[in-house]
Amino acid sequence: MTSSNSKAELRLSSSQSVLHVITCLDVGGAELALKRLILSDSLAASRHVVVSLCDVGSVGRDLQEAGVTVHALHMGQVLSNASVMFRLVRLIARLKPAVIQTWMYHADLLGGLAARLAGRREVIWGIRQTGFASGASTVTVGVMKLCARVSSWVPRVIVCCAEAARDSHVGCGYDDKLMRVIPNGFELPNLSNVPEWRMKLRDQLKVPRDSLVIGMVARFDPVKDHYGFIQAAKVVAQANNDVRFILVGRGIDRANSTLLRWIRDVGLEDKFVLLGERRDIDVCLAAMDVFCLSSIHEGFPNAVGEAMAMALPCVVTDAGDAARIVGNTGWVVPTRDPKRLGNVLVEVISLPTANRQTVGLTARQRIQNEFSMANTRKLFEQAYIDACAGRSA
Repeated sequence: MTSSNSKAELRLSSSQSVLHVITCLDVGGAELALKRLILSDSLAASRHVVVSLCDVGSVGRDLQEAGVTVHALHMGQVLSNASVMFRLVRLIARLKPAVIQTWMYHADLLGGLAARLAGRREVIWGIRQTGFASGASTVTVGVMKLCARVSSWVPRVIVCCAEAARDSHVGCGYDDKLMRVIPNGFELPNLSNVPEWRMKLRDQLKVPRDSLVIGMVARFDPVKDHYGFIQAAKVVAQANNDVRFILVGRGIDRANSTLLRWIRDVGLEDKFVLLGERRDIDVCLAAMDVFCLSSIHEGFPNAVGEAMAMALPCVVTDAGDAARIVGNTGWVVPTRDPKRLGNVLVEVISLPTANRQTVGLTARQRIQNEFSMANTRKLFEQAYIDACAGRSA
């Protein structure tokens, strides 16, 4: 690339659109990354169109409110609805987007094949995870293997959200020549509201204002290892009886009998607050003193970046790119070791408040320097240009 072309290659023209194909649009890491990417574009409503293979979902409704066109194809059983493929091919042929960008395995396979059937090669696949826990469905594993087999000729570019995701998928047979890593990006929230948010939510939850709070934001899923978090919480509570634990995410509520049983088994019913799925994640983070990630598997854990952007010190397991995100601004422990996780959390909450706050501000600065939304958007713009020009990684 010559210097005379470099400026022009930073973005597609305003008349060229990007069609995003994603499996669903409920709250999740990939869905929120898609939302942030689109809404960071000043031309979001005119440049981006989103197709959900399933329903519109809460993220889809947010995009619609911002003026972005969202199509829902209402797919039933995975890969069983032939009409979804037919409608997707027709949609691509009608809209004639400059680029078809797909998110996650099912959308990669269906969206990529639909694009090829519509006579289009400008396809960018998206890989969002590093591996599967034992609970992964046979269908999902099968779709991933199919993607690996056709990865050399369906997409022109394969975007991985994490270095760990790239490495694991190359090991599964994906074409490494097409792969590049583009980490998720984050906008830095204004911290001036944090004291008000913190006190207001704590008062609503009846959490003492001066208690230390350790929290995690994650859906209820075996890969997030909430059981391990609760075992670590037991270690923390034995060392400090005044600590509270706030859990946020889909399935994290009192209707979850399994989660409640785990908490009862360690005798911490009065120490845990279960908030379920929330849209005000910044407010929830504001009520915390320390953020914890207990996952077994991850790609690029958005929750860690969001917590760091809110100036929270983070203790994370070595899952996916979590260690890469925190760098030297947080603490990293092995996966599946709740005792070690608990001991490190005890170490962190034992620090003077000023020290913890300094760590949190350093973490926030790292997000600004290394994982800004502006930089992520620039990298995706280049991927769009490369896909259109027939260039790979």
